[in-house]
Amino acid sequence: MIIQGMYGLGDNFYQRAIIRNLGECYLYTPWPEVYADLPVKCLKPQTQLRTQEKNINRGDSGRFHSGALGGRKIRLCYDQRGTIIEALEQSIGVKFERLDLSMPDLKKKRKPKILVRPCVVRSEWPASSRNCNPQYIQQAVDALKDEFTIVSIADLEPGKEWLEGEEPFAHEKYHAGELSFPDIMTLLNECAGTIGSVGWILPASMAYRVPHLSIFGGWGSANGEQRVFDDRLDSSMVIRAVPDNFCMCSRHDHKCDKTISNFGGKIEDFKRLAKSRL
Repeated sequence: MIIQGMYGLGDNFYQRAIIRNLGECYLYTPWPEVYADLPVKCLKPQTQLRTQEKNINRGDSGRFHSGALGGRKIRLCYDQRGTIIEALEQSIGVKFERLDLSMPDLKKKRKPKILVRPCVVRSEWPASSRNCNPQYIQQAVDALKDEFTIVSIADLEPGKEWLEGEEPFAHEKYHAGELSFPDIMTLLNECAGTIGSVGWILPASMAYRVPHLSIFGGWGSANGEQRVFDDRLDSSMVIRAVPDNFCMCSRHDHKCDKTISNFGGKIEDFKRLAKSRL
């Protein structure tokens, strides 16, 4: 079986749960590390997406399989039907009773670090309405910085990826793409918790069972709870902070109401969960 997979990093964590159940296969993906423990032969895709291309060209080319291919070809993708997982299943005509998103070698005891993904906008796929109000990330960091080391990561480049709002405080900042994907996953796996708006850090945190403060913004038709969570996936480590009047629009540039009136309580819930992992 040859699978044309999704190229987004978050999408690859979600589709990992599908690929695990499909068994041995070939998969076109820019992120072979996500499948290193599975019987998957990863194939190098052709793409001009910036971060994907960086990971493809990084390090050992042996991460990708080469050779003659044959067999059934299918495309794994999703539309607006159901959860992301349900839509992925529908694209290839399967339905699984059980799904496992977990990554291997999970740590039971973690370091007093919080990994933060600040609000960014990318020219390739602008999605400012999906981002939470950046002030909520700063509020969470301010409440945690005396007890945890705050580590912030991004891959900023003028005209290609930039911060939305002011740069949040962090004890350590890696905002110029200094960390490779394996570095980021190692860091995430050892942290007591993670913070971010809807994006790859949510399914990655679920995969590593790391406490995560998920701060929702807008564009709810594609990024609401009804899309990013699935009852078959373990989301017990996720603290959800959702706007009071969550906007269910379908626009990437809509001025959604992102007000979260009980956000302080969500920070306290997250802090307790993160401290329980130390």
